[in-house]
Amino acid sequence: PNSYKLLHVHAIPCYTKIVPQKSLKAKNMTIRKHITQQDIKNAAPGAVAWELPDSSAPGLVLKIAPSGLKTWVVRYTPTGGRRNNKKLGTYPAMTVAMARAQALKVLGQATAGKDPGRDAKREKRATLGVYVRGQYTEYAQANLLRHRAALQGIESDFGNLFNKPMTEISEMDVQRWRARRAKEQKPVAFATIQRSFTALKACLNTAQKTHKVITHHQLSGVTLKRTTAQLETAGEKPPRFLSRNDEYPRLVAALNARQTRMRASGLPCMDGQYTDHLMPLVLVALHTGLRAGDLFSLEWSHINLERGQITKVINKTRRKTVKPVTLPLRNDAVAVLKDWRAQSSGGGLVFPSPVTGKKIGSVKTAWRNLMAAADIQDFRFHDLRHTFASWLVMQGESLFTVQKLMTHSTAEMTQVYAHLSDDHLRQAVELRG
Repeated sequence: PNSYKLLHVHAIPCYTKIVPQKSLKAKNMTIRKHITQQDIKNAAPGAVAWELPDSSAPGLVLKIAPSGLKTWVVRYTPTGGRRNNKKLGTYPAMTVAMARAQALKVLGQATAGKDPGRDAKREKRATLGVYVRGQYTEYAQANLLRHRAALQGIESDFGNLFNKPMTEISEMDVQRWRARRAKEQKPVAFATIQRSFTALKACLNTAQKTHKVITHHQLSGVTLKRTTAQLETAGEKPPRFLSRNDEYPRLVAALNARQTRMRASGLPCMDGQYTDHLMPLVLVALHTGLRAGDLFSLEWSHINLERGQITKVINKTRRKTVKPVTLPLRNDAVAVLKDWRAQSSGGGLVFPSPVTGKKIGSVKTAWRNLMAAADIQDFRFHDLRHTFASWLVMQGESLFTVQKLMTHSTAEMTQVYAHLSDDHLRQAVELRG
């Protein structure tokens, strides 16, 4: 009565891949050995990624991807922390010796309680743009006198690197930037390139040392050198200075004529020797050799007219040292400052803006008009500083004295005026002959 159906069961064969014992040993993660160059060459990629551990640096392994990419990785456990790992680099760019050195450094940091892997991930997110527009802007506003110019310069020169992590900005990036600047229609002076590069390095140094956003950067040991074209032209253009018997009298005449025009035109003028700040500013610059930034930030509290001295922290070096420098004033400078103080408040800034009463940002327009009136070509406001130094050298002052008066940090910076001393002595000999 009960019907039964016959069920046919088909056996499905099962296969097991037999891996040679030698192959297992080669890829066994528990077997460590002192990795040699030959070991790395013999480490062929497989169907899945595998690792070659090193016995000389605990935690160091060479990961071999199926693609053939060989990556150095170190595993570590920070004191009181969780196990982590950090990618060190790829072979052959990073040799086994370099990998061991980096691994031991990471292990040392881990022993000290630091977590290099976590720091590396954080640094990966710390792009130049985020830092410049955030923490560095706040820092610059508080510590840099010309913070707007510094920030705008970094964005203008290195804006293409703003999406790049600061730790990945390399010397090659800087070389590419220099190559772009070299293609510009107007030649870019090496001093300009150096200034922009220094601003970038200062930003990265602040990220590393002050804000500790990164632990290192690749430009710390990089210095720029002149290109072949810059070397060929480096000595062709000596410092520009006013000729004492021709251009200087024309400059003074143009300043006086400007004051006469201002008074005659009914424009707002100050009572006293000077109609506004321009003439005393130019004369003090000429007789002190101070940079424009130091003149714009000069305060009456820095000046002792009775002793004929200026005591001030130099703007250019204030990030390295806040020690003030005391400079003697020539009688011509003292006379100008006495007249100017008599018609000003005598407190605060020596040369405040006539519009805002705050620090002057620039005198480019007034200077351009003054140079046109005096018929003086190719002469910048900064060249008043060169004139101060050049006249001293031609009067027989030693380069050491000029270095101190110019607040140069090295004697090499003053060497640009050395030829003037030789030329002046040669002229004196010829006259006597």
